[in-house]
Amino acid sequence: RTDSFLAFFDLNNLEVGDKIYITDANGTRYTYEVFKEFTVSPTDLSVTKAVPDRNILTLQTCTLPDYSQRLIVQADLVETA
Repeated sequence: RTDSFLAFFDLNNLEVGDKIYITDANGTRYTYEVFKEFTVSPTDLSVTKAVPDRNILTLQTCTLPDYSQRLIVQADLVETA
């Protein structure tokens, strides 16, 4: 619920094993666990492809200071409540 361009400013602080919580409009809460963090070029769209038999959340932001790469954080769904 932010229109700020800084929404994922500190995405680089997430580490493998950290939890990410997302709540949908119906109030269902999804818990994801980070399993991977890496950088890709801005044209690399491979990170958006579905992975069979896995529910993966992929977050991305630009790298600092020059915004030349994309920081990708991926997490597996571990719980729905």
